[in-house]
Amino acid sequence: MVTHLNKHAMPLLRFRTGDLTRLERRTDGVYLPGGVFGNVGGMLKVKGVKLFPREVAFWLAGHGLDHTQHTLRLWSQAGADRLGLTVRGEGVDDLAELKSDFQRRFAMRLDEFSVAVDHEGMGVTDERA
Repeated sequence: MVTHLNKHAMPLLRFRTGDLTRLERRTDGVYLPGGVFGNVGGMLKVKGVKLFPREVAFWLAGHGLDHTQHTLRLWSQAGADRLGLTVRGEGVDDLAELKSDFQRRFAMRLDEFSVAVDHEGMGVTDERA
């Protein structure tokens, strides 16, 4: 059962919807300041870490890369998950620094990372068996 988040004087009951929220406890009650900002349905488990493709898009945008035209590619090699990222762009000075920043931000290493002028993003391509 899911109740409306914006109604006043109504109970809030959300049971196993998979919604992602952030609770903020104040002296006058508990609030969801940002409301529902996502759902675990979009979550991928890669290398034992939860990865939200939407967060990767935000990360790309933060580095001035085209967050609308990228492909996250997942595959298995020797029983281990592998992760690749291709994004549309040009003139990227330091791919190694971007890979390092990705690892700091998402707690996983990119196995492949490339920037191509003519890349047409395909979102997530999961080739794991």
